[in-house]
Amino acid sequence: MSIRLMSMIFERYPEGGSEMLLALAMADHANDDGARIWPSLDELARKTRQSRRTVQRQIAKMLASGWLEQVRTATGRPGATNEYRVCPAWVAGAELSKTGAKVTPVEDSPKPGTGDTLTPLAPHEVVHTGDKVTPVGEGERGVTRDARGVTGDATGDTAMSPESSGTIKNHTPLPPDGGADGFEALWAIYPNH
Repeated sequence: MSIRLMSMIFERYPEGGSEMLLALAMADHANDDGARIWPSLDELARKTRQSRRTVQRQIAKMLASGWLEQVRTATGRPGATNEYRVCPAWVAGAELSKTGAKVTPVEDSPKPGTGDTLTPLAPHEVVHTGDKVTPVGEGERGVTRDARGVTGDATGDTAMSPESSGTIKNHTPLPPDGGADGFEALWAIYPNH
């Protein structure tokens, strides 16, 4: 139990409400430096009086914001839990970014002196969200399609296209002859109708 970390959460935690309550419950299991947090999801759900799934979503949000870091993943054995720590920079007094994502500019141009004659590409941004790196490139122009149909227009805006706008197919489980004779034959032999 870290009263020091709990005081920091009361003073500086970026969110409020049930997410802050979860942060306090995690601090109840932490050292003063924010490390060695490994309670089970059921224990956190019990302490915060939330569902297990809500706790999972909030932990994922804390990980994406950079406030919480996963140190070790559970092995899958009964009783094994993930181990977390609060970001050491946050414990030291640093503030998290408002968006929660750490953004790093990346140049896609060839390296000088390599002899490449490629035209340098425009710089892109790479968004770091935990262990995943997602490149953010230029918007695609023109109409884009996926399995359900049109998903974009000429300006790159996402267009809504309901799945029912395609070719209408008969999804009834009736035989090719319509199946009405089958029902009438069943109805004729059904007792007490």
